[in-house]
Amino acid sequence: LEERALAILRPRALEASPAAITAPTNVFQQLLDVIDVTDPRCGISAENFRVLADRVNFDRRRGRYDHTLTLGAP
Repeated sequence: LEERALAILRPRALEASPAAITAPTNVFQQLLDVIDVTDPRCGISAENFRVLADRVNFDRRRGRYDHTLTLGAP
């Protein structure tokens, strides 16, 4: 019964309040990967998130590529 309830709630959890982070480019990053995020400034310590979207940005002034990852529930 609990497994069924979790399966029903999972799509809603994936849609709920997505977050975004910017990180250095990682060529191995793929959609739907589960990643660990640690940021002591935000009080996050090895929390799991699923990558829902991945956008690569290029800053011409700095000559640097970055990823903007949209994250959801694992």
